[in-house]
Amino acid sequence: MVALNHTAVTFLFQLLQDVLSANGIVEIPEQGFGLEASGVISSVGSEVKDLQVGDRVMLFSRGCFSTSVTVSEKICEKIPDNLSFEDAATMPCVYATAMYSLFNIGRLEKGKVGRVSRLSG
Repeated sequence: MVALNHTAVTFLFQLLQDVLSANGIVEIPEQGFGLEASGVISSVGSEVKDLQVGDRVMLFSRGCFSTSVTVSEKICEKIPDNLSFEDAATMPCVYATAMYSLFNIGRLEKGKVGRVSRLSG
């Protein structure tokens, strides 16, 4: 379980869905609000290998606009001590977008070079 410090909703559609749900216009998603977050790990399962209680992490998951969330270690990434929780909570969607664009749309492969310019979330 990750005790969340900050969450960020960066996709316009997700934000719109969250606003419409909060105002009772559309049904609230089963997973809840939010798409990315940062926090401190408060407990781990027996099969978790690379994370431990007390680690600072960022994550990408639906329903993370909350005080805590239980997620796979595969969607958590440790963050350095000099990175604020606020900044870390804005990074997972931008990172996922860049990776998707480079590898799925740009077809970047081993031995090829790609250029990233002016990415923003």
